[in-house]
Amino acid sequence: MFNRSILLLLICSVSLLSACTTTSNFFGHVSTEELIEHHQYQKAIDQINSTSPIDQILLKQVKKLAKQQQKEKTKEINKLIKKKKWGEARDVLNQLNSNQPNLAFSSTLISKINQAQFEEERLINTQRALLEADLLDLQIIQKDLNSRIQTKTNIKSPYSNDLIIKKQNLAEELFQLSTQALFVKDYKNAQRTYEKAIELNRELRTGEIKQAINAGLNHQNTKAINKRRKALIEELSLAISALDFASILKIQEILSHEPFH
Repeated sequence: MFNRSILLLLICSVSLLSACTTTSNFFGHVSTEELIEHHQYQKAIDQINSTSPIDQILLKQVKKLAKQQQKEKTKEINKLIKKKKWGEARDVLNQLNSNQPNLAFSSTLISKINQAQFEEERLINTQRALLEADLLDLQIIQKDLNSRIQTKTNIKSPYSNDLIIKKQNLAEELFQLSTQALFVKDYKNAQRTYEKAIELNRELRTGEIKQAINAGLNHQNTKAINKRRKALIEELSLAISALDFASILKIQEILSHEPFH
């Protein structure tokens, strides 16, 4: 009876060990088909290449599926960029990178996300800095008023140390925002931030930046004028074809004056 119990225990132990080994093998190895089903194309390609002989037909199919996924996910990322969902765009890109055999496209997409995010941040920072500059002007005016209200024996400078430091820091930030705007050819904001920066700190004045801003604004103005002139000439041609003399005279009058003349 005792021997039979020991034998039964040994059989159960062997069965359990066998079951554990089978389970371990099941979880430790994923078939190529399962990898493809879960879009793990890079792992699937590695697994195909590790076999001998290599299944060239299956390898070609997996690469085709990977390229198709890349195309679909790139469209999704571009849509997220248009919606300014920077975090979601990066999540999709990171997931795509982990599955793709060719990551040549990745640097272009991450650069596109970063640049678009930086541009939004630049515009927000520009608006904030200009508002802070306006608020600083009011604070200085208020300090000046308070100093003039005080008696002669208790007169204080309208500029406190905090305001002086804030003025210097804000001037430097506005100057930096001006150069950033100039770099992306946002000449209007480049002009606004530069003028406010030198208003707060005259030492930041530089002829090169001012010339670059003026040249950019002039180029934009010229481009806009030429575009409007072209549209007027097209309208004039239509008016002549239709014998619309009232419109002809009106358009000719516009074209005869600045800035079209």
